[in-house]
Amino acid sequence: MLAAFLEEGGSGDYSSIRHIITAGEALRGSLQARCLTDFPQVRLWNLVGSTEAAMIVLYWHCPPGHGAVTPTTGHE
Repeated sequence: MLAAFLEEGGSGDYSSIRHIITAGEALRGSLQARCLTDFPQVRLWNLVGSTEAAMIVLYWHCPPGHGAVTPTTGHE
């Protein structure tokens, strides 16, 4: 969904977006980098959880300086 949003976002005014939360699939480092470049005002969060339990149990704040490095699995 994040990739689709970045591709189709158009030229709208997204200055009010403060947080973007991703979950459900692996967040590629290149996608993280693009999001933080396109939206420097946001805090990007990658949520990770057990697929079997269908719940989020870990989180990771994707810092702007992290570049295209694939995000870690997070913290409890």
